Amino acid sequence: MKKEFLRMLLKMEIDPAKAELINGFFDTYLKLTESEEEELLSYTKEFTQEELDFIEILPNSWKERGWREGRQEGRQEGIQEGIQKGIEKGVQTGVQKTTKKIALKLLKEGLPLDKIAQLTDLNVNEVVELSKLYK
Repeated sequence: MKKEFLRMLLKMEIDPAKAELINGFFDTYLKLTESEEEELLSYTKEFTQEELDFIEILPNSWKERGWREGRQEGRQEGIQEGIQKGIEKGVQTGVQKTTKKIALKLLKEGLPLDKIAQLTDLNVNEVVELSKLYK
């Protein structure tokens, strides 16, 4: 039914705004099930290029479905990216804390500041700041 409705709408040769309004009314009051949408999508192979171009400008449930799916996919990607960045930041923070603990232990052992900096990959200024905490 929807397939024939779209073809009829094209043949009426009305301006796009009116076609959009009529199509919106049709979509509102004749909701297609997901299987009916899939069936209609399979019929698009039968449409001419002119019909496909016309359908493309109309707001329809396929676009809305695509937008919903796209937004959901984007959210999932964003969540995964956020988790990955959180893990990386956590590991980095853990390494920094461990490095500073090691530097503090080396300070307690009396090693020179430049040697501690060399062993821990901290710069000398960071080791000096840690030495202030130790004293």
